[in-house]
Amino acid sequence: MANDTPKIEIGALLNFAKAKQEIKTQLDTLVKDFQEQAKVEMKVDFSEKDAKILFNQFEKDATKSAQTIKKQLQDATTLNLNKNKFGTQLDAWVASNTKAIPKLGSKIEEIKAQIQSADKVQLGNLQKEFQTVNKQAEALGIRGKTLGQQLRSDLGNFATFLFGGGLIIGSINTVKSMISSVTELNTSMVELRKVTDLSEASYEKFYTQANQTAKSLGATTKSVIDATATWAQMGYSIQDAAELAKDSEIFSNISENMNVEDATSTLISSIKAFGLDANDVLEGVVSKINEVGNRFAVTNSDVADVLKRSASAMADANNTMEQTIALGTAAVEITRDSESAGTALKTNNCLYVQKCA
Repeated sequence: MANDTPKIEIGALLNFAKAKQEIKTQLDTLVKDFQEQAKVEMKVDFSEKDAKILFNQFEKDATKSAQTIKKQLQDATTLNLNKNKFGTQLDAWVASNTKAIPKLGSKIEEIKAQIQSADKVQLGNLQKEFQTVNKQAEALGIRGKTLGQQLRSDLGNFATFLFGGGLIIGSINTVKSMISSVTELNTSMVELRKVTDLSEASYEKFYTQANQTAKSLGATTKSVIDATATWAQMGYSIQDAAELAKDSEIFSNISENMNVEDATSTLISSIKAFGLDANDVLEGVVSKINEVGNRFAVTNSDVADVLKRSASAMADANNTMEQTIALGTAAVEITRDSESAGTALKTNNCLYVQKCA
C-alpha cells in the first residue's frame, strides 16, 4: 500500500496540470476571438493584455447580470405562489365562516381584488389586513357556519361517506335514512324555535352545544334538541332546559327500556308535583329511582311509570316523593304491573282528597 500512494498523488497532479492547461488554451482562444471581434466591429486594436482585462470584465458583468435575472425570476415565482396560496386561504375562510360574510364579506372581497396586482410588500400588508378581519370575526362571535349550512354540511358528509374514495353503497334505503336524519334535525330545531325566542346566533350556539352533549352521552343530537324543547315548553330558560335535557339523557341511559321522552315526562311530573328544585333533578329524583331499581325487584321504568301516573295525586294528599316511590315499589313487586300500581295510587289518593276527575 505504501508504494501505491505516491502513484495516485502523481497521477492526480498530472490530471490537474493537464486540465489547467486546457482551460488556459481555451481562454487564450476566447481572448483572441475577442481581439478580432473588437478590431472588426469597433475598429479598435487591443493588445493581448488589454483584451484579457476587458474580456474578464465582460465575463464578470455577464455573470452578475445572469445571477440578477435568475434571482428576479425566483422572486417572481415565489410571489405568484404566495398570491395563489393566499387566495386559496381566503376562499377556504369564506367557506368555513359564512356567518361573518354579512358584516365582513365586503372587506374580504376588497382584499382578494388587490392580490394579483400586489408586490411582495403589498401582499404582506394584505395578509395583515386579513388577520385583522379574522380577529374581528372572532371578537364579534361570528366565526363558523350558519346553522342551515351546518345541516347541509352534515348531508354532504353523508354523501362523502357513501361515495367518497371509490366506496359505492347501493342501498337506496340507507341514503333515504341519512337524508331523513338531517331533515329531522331541522324539524327539531323548528319545534324548539316555537317555544323559545332567541337570536339566530344563540340558536346556532345551542345547536353546537347539543351536538357536543349528544356525543358525550352517546345520544343523538335530535334527542337532545327534542328534550330541550320539552323542558323549555315548561317555562325553563334555554340554559336550564339544556341542562335538564342532559339529565333526561342520563336517566334514559341508566334505565332499561326507557326512552328519553319517558325519562323527561317522569322528571317533569315529579318536580312539578312535589315542588322540587330543577337543579336537583339528578340527586333528588334520578338517583332515588335508580337506587330502588338496583335494590328491589323493580326496574327504573316501573318506578317512573308509577310516578308519571300518581305523582300529582300523591302530592295533593301530602305524600312526599320518597313515600310515593316506596308505595309504588311495594305495589309493583306484588302485582308485577306498574301501570295498575300507579293508577291505584292515583285513584286512592284522589278519593282521599276528593279530587278525582
